[in-house]
Amino acid sequence: MKHINANKIVKLVSFLIFIANIFMIYFIVYKDNNPILIIYKTIFWGMIIINLVLLLGADLRPVYKQLYLRKKYENTWRKRLYKIRPRKWLYS
Repeated sequence: MKHINANKIVKLVSFLIFIANIFMIYFIVYKDNNPILIIYKTIFWGMIIINLVLLLGADLRPVYKQLYLRKKYENTWRKRLYKIRPRKWLYS
């Protein structure tokens, strides 16, 4: 059985929704100046922003994880060094 990469599917679906939202905004909202469509415009812009965040977040998640792990292990090594290192003022 072939392994399905969920991250790629999420990126593809999010990108397709992003493109569909752009076409919806162009064809529905900007063709008419109906005040009711202002609500739809705000909803579609919100969906575009959410989809962009999802697309960028899916790409940057490994980078954030690597930075988090690096910071975490640096802090643990610092704490270990401070615990192990002898304090000179104790012996003077």
